[in-house]
Amino acid sequence: MRYCVYRYTDLTDGIIKYVGIVHKGTLKGRHIAHKYEEWYKLSEYKLEYIKVSNRSEAEALESHFISKYGTDKWYNTAKCGWGEIGFVPDWLKWVEFKT
Repeated sequence: MRYCVYRYTDLTDGIIKYVGIVHKGTLKGRHIAHKYEEWYKLSEYKLEYIKVSNRSEAEALESHFISKYGTDKWYNTAKCGWGEIGFVPDWLKWVEFKT
């Protein structure tokens, strides 16, 4: 999976608190990197993702979801003012596996 958009939902309150993209590397790699970040250590999260065809789609959907979910109030600091788009694919559930 070369390109995707992902989101973390906080399991304690059900709020989506982070949206990101993968355009280099893998979703597994990004997930492992987030596990070492301070915000990730504050709670438990559900990870979901959307596969996309290219970086342009990933960037557009990331900014859409940052605006839609207001994740700039939590951990996203970029792209919060880009606005929402009309077409949005379905989310897929991430299944954790041992590293």
